[in-house]
Amino acid sequence: MRGQCVVRELQPPASERIWTPDPSARDTHTHCGLVLGLGPPCFLDGHPDSPLVEWGFEVGAVVQFHFGVEGTQESRTRAWVDGKPATWLAQVEIDAVHE
Repeated sequence: MRGQCVVRELQPPASERIWTPDPSARDTHTHCGLVLGLGPPCFLDGHPDSPLVEWGFEVGAVVQFHFGVEGTQESRTRAWVDGKPATWLAQVEIDAVHE
């Protein structure tokens, strides 16, 4: 699981005053989620002496992420240890950490 993290997407709360339709997956370009698990950090490149790229956050952090060109959200989402769906992401797909 090197360079991968497991995230559960957080849905924004619905407005009490204005009804808005749920955006389709194609309309949502970035997502917000809670980090459930982290694998070891990835290496900077494929060289044997390459340094590690540290995560910069821990389990429980809220992160902003996007889906890269590898696979779809549906193909990467499966049950986590609590039985609820979670998504496996590559380290490069994490864009920001909410503090």
